[in-house]
Amino acid sequence: MRLAVVTPFVDRQHGTERALAELLDRLSREYGCEIHLYAERVADLSVISPPDEKPVILSRSKDGEGSQLSPNRPTQQDPGAIAKNAGAASPVGSITWHRVPSIPGPHLFKFLFWILANTAMRWWHRVARGQRVDLVLSPGINCLDADFIIVHALFRRLRALSAEPSAQSDAGEAQSVGLLRRLHRRAYYATVAALERIVYSNRKTRLAAVSRRTADLLGRYFNRTDVTVIYNGIDTFKFSVPARLARRQGARYRRNFSEKELVLLLIGNDWRVKGLPTILAAMAATRDLPLRLIVVGSDVAAIFQHNAQQLGIADRGLVFDTQQLAAQYAMMGDGLALLDPLLFHEEIKAGRLVRPFDLWLDEGYGYYLTTHPEDLSNEAVALFRSWLIARFSGGAPAPAPEPEPAAEGTKLQAAPAEPPKLRAAK
Repeated sequence: MRLAVVTPFVDRQHGTERALAELLDRLSREYGCEIHLYAERVADLSVISPPDEKPVILSRSKDGEGSQLSPNRPTQQDPGAIAKNAGAASPVGSITWHRVPSIPGPHLFKFLFWILANTAMRWWHRVARGQRVDLVLSPGINCLDADFIIVHALFRRLRALSAEPSAQSDAGEAQSVGLLRRLHRRAYYATVAALERIVYSNRKTRLAAVSRRTADLLGRYFNRTDVTVIYNGIDTFKFSVPARLARRQGARYRRNFSEKELVLLLIGNDWRVKGLPTILAAMAATRDLPLRLIVVGSDVAAIFQHNAQQLGIADRGLVFDTQQLAAQYAMMGDGLALLDPLLFHEEIKAGRLVRPFDLWLDEGYGYYLTTHPEDLSNEAVALFRSWLIARFSGGAPAPAPEPEPAAEGTKLQAAPAEPPKLRAAK
């Protein structure tokens, strides 16, 4: 079977994209499907280039070979090897990546261009090359002519949730996000919701939902009662109790969490829709519990930091993991990131991240020291800060730099070699 798969990008770092990558990998290896992948970016998936295009090199390692998913699973397939194995007992398919161009600019404009570009490219391949496919597969709204769509989220529902009033969120958003950004998000949601109404209402298009709840929403909004529910599988080797326990102590140590603290982890984008304001309100209502929160994803962190300050829980371990977000952008091919190689050892080993230089930048600080700016006017606080810098700045014997006075007229002494005896601040 020859399939055309339309999606902006594929990798194994995001939930929906990972499920799609594993589906395509299995269809090509176990069912011998010829897959033509139309995407802007591809990572963590074995692909080949069309005959008239340059070879696809997803990444480079130190020895010059392509990055690998596993010892026996190359990132780039060899067309000659595929033809050589064509007579094997097991079916051998292929995944051909057709790189769809993209444009810079607001996400709404990029989305509309993406639909036009992949549609035009598939039309040209059908007319000029005679490349006809048996099925057009799309995860969500990526084109208007898909035969089969895997629905993982409904923007009509997201639009309704984002429009729900929330006094704290609206106050933070008004201060942290500009008017143009808010208008752009609303316009993007409205555009995709309108396309959903056109595409999902067409009964010639087969729909599959990743959950019963999504299937029920498709029936409520678009009167589609013929939706098939296909649940995403779980890798029980990686997502298991032994794997979690093996990483638990190290992860808590790096974050400076004690065993008695309850740590909540929220992973996802569009945090308001994911329920982050509700989590913050719950943390404020349960101050007697040692709750801590880590948020990983892409959104405007300043909005929710403002909410946490208003609720009085900003000091309860609220962490927005920007290093993990920077690593995701680097793995998507969007640029370089300064990262700790010890924390991303598995990504480097698998080839998802590549170290362009064998350099280690040691800035001398292995901790975060958080103080209020006005506290530095207190001599005791300033002396203690000065001693910390001298003590833990890479173990250098040289004295720490003089701390900057936060208030005019405050005279600070040089950092002592031993912890100072602090007197109570008046």
